Amino acid sequence: MSTTIKSNTSGETGPKRVVIIGGGPAGVQTYHHLHALLAKSSVTTTLTLVSVSEAYFNNSGAPRAIANPKIPVGKLLRPLSQLFVSANGKDLATRGNVTGRLVIAKVTEAWDQYVRTTGSADPDDAVILYDFLVVALGSRYSQPFKGQPGVPQNTIDYIGQVAKRVAAPETHRILILGCGIVAVETAAEIKSAHPDKTVTIAGPQLLATAPVAFAERVRSILAKLQVNVIEGVTADTAGILVNASSTTASEYPISKPNMPVSLTPIVGAPPDTLTCLVADMVFTSTGIEPNSDPFRLCASWPLTPRGYLRVSSTMEVVGHDNVFALGDICEVEPASTYARKLATYASQQAQVVAKNVAAVVEGGVAKEKWKVPEDFYALMALGPDYSAAYVPGMKMGLGLANLWVKQAKAKDGGLTLAMYLKDSM
Repeated sequence: MSTTIKSNTSGETGPKRVVIIGGGPAGVQTYHHLHALLAKSSVTTTLTLVSVSEAYFNNSGAPRAIANPKIPVGKLLRPLSQLFVSANGKDLATRGNVTGRLVIAKVTEAWDQYVRTTGSADPDDAVILYDFLVVALGSRYSQPFKGQPGVPQNTIDYIGQVAKRVAAPETHRILILGCGIVAVETAAEIKSAHPDKTVTIAGPQLLATAPVAFAERVRSILAKLQVNVIEGVTADTAGILVNASSTTASEYPISKPNMPVSLTPIVGAPPDTLTCLVADMVFTSTGIEPNSDPFRLCASWPLTPRGYLRVSSTMEVVGHDNVFALGDICEVEPASTYARKLATYASQQAQVVAKNVAAVVEGGVAKEKWKVPEDFYALMALGPDYSAAYVPGMKMGLGLANLWVKQAKAKDGGLTLAMYLKDSM
């Protein structure tokens, strides 16, 4: 049940309280930009970052890491404490009129004026008041590409265990359900690292929203790698769990020798479309679920049927002019086929949110807008030897986009990109 808590948004004395919930890349980048802006503000502010993990995991390198146990997963992690205290002990939290604060806890409920948490070492953080809230809780999916709660070693161990299961001799046939960017990258990375294994992706259509020429370029790379592509099908994930004698999706990727996997042809699929195959390991890459459970108890939050928070182009949550959301958890209006959940878009949104929050803290209005993408965008590492990039206005083939992907993502599985992001924040 909601509790009435007095706020200082209407001019009471005391610092304004800005709270960011979510310590992934979207939340971290928002904190970084907003802290710099609030430091120069005439308004005294506390800026609190709430994260369930002690480090954020740059999952751009996750496909390479789960394919190759030798990848140093620790280099894909950034301790959040580095935002508050430098390596030589310098205080980074207090600058100008802003004081930053880190809370390691899980957000369980979100209400007007406050959020509830669990797991914090400080019992006073069980309820965190806010005047302005930024929601960057991200999403969840069954692919093992998300950072784990708690200490960084939890993520290192988790990714390492998956990599060992992929490399195990008894894992001969690997199936990735889905034909999107993540599925394709996963298949290419595994096949590049383990050319002796049979790797297959299966789904309705390869890169369905991509330009045809780009999808065909990716298809040709997969063919060179000898990755099998099955299109025109869907699969029953629940049925796979039953066949594997599993009871929870947290056990993904599912491992069991000689698992039968039923495929259902979609309308219009050719008559000879494959309807069953056998696999020893199954990944699912068929979409994400927003981490919006904390918002389901309060009827005032504008959730879409799929659980996304509806936001305007200024990233303000509809009906809440003191609450902003960005990244995987939100759906920006007007909707666009190309407004997919990409780290690139979250980075853009972080700058918009930071500017708008800084403005409203000082009594102004949110004016910065995120331009909803009108074209397909992709930067894909397809093993250490191949990459594919589509950036509107840049050539697909030997253009600068492909070169950047090869250097920053394909060459070392995202470690260069991860280090760049660390050094730039």
